[in-house]
Amino acid sequence: MELLLGRDLFSTMATTPQDAVDLLEWLAEACVDRTHALAGRVRSHTPTVAEPLHLLVVDQLAAVTAYLGDRQLRDRADRALSVLLSQGRAPAFVVWAFLQDPRKDVVPQRGLFQVTIGLRLRDTSEVAMVFGDGALVDLAPCHRITRHAQGTGYVLPEDGGNPVRVRAGYTDDNTIRRAAALFATRVRQDIPRPDAEDEGEPVTTRVQPERGPRAPRAPRSPRTPRAPRTPASSRESLAETQVMPDGAPVAGRGVSS
Repeated sequence: MELLLGRDLFSTMATTPQDAVDLLEWLAEACVDRTHALAGRVRSHTPTVAEPLHLLVVDQLAAVTAYLGDRQLRDRADRALSVLLSQGRAPAFVVWAFLQDPRKDVVPQRGLFQVTIGLRLRDTSEVAMVFGDGALVDLAPCHRITRHAQGTGYVLPEDGGNPVRVRAGYTDDNTIRRAAALFATRVRQDIPRPDAEDEGEPVTTRVQPERGPRAPRAPRSPRTPRAPRTPASSRESLAETQVMPDGAPVAGRGVSS
């Protein structure tokens, strides 16, 4: 909800599960395309106006990784996020994700995030879930942060050093609106749809040529007289085993519907 207060700061905004997954897949595809374009030329991309850095902000990450009722949407979101987190650093694709439940089944990509920040948590088990090491509970006691110290947290540096205690200032709604008006983006991008390329294409219909009058049938040839019937005992023996001209037996099988 808070992100919508600063809507003008973002080029694209997704507010429904379908839109969120479409946006993730579009960014993942753009990340792969830029990676292929830069392969063998540079180690990392330098952002420009034409090829900027892409910052993806996911509020309530669990909404697209665990709480989606549609299994296919969850799988698509998981694949797209995994691509962005594992390949996005060099081509300048950055992901900021926020959530309240740090369990592994809620965040399957937790190990792919380079920087981890823990705010006030309920107990030591959640601290271990966030930072991934039970020995950090004493160095980053997020469970001891009181309600009166909102904004206080611990940051686990990317280089693997000790957690650092930080404090973020409170930003009210009016400040968010002023910042959005002052730093509004100049680029707006609609969420591309997977079937967008199919829209507007003409629908072709195959027209069958008109048929002319049918030609008269040729007269039938006279039928060949039938051979005399085989006795019942001989027919039963032929039904059990047929013999090919070269002497190899072929078993006959019947299918009834």
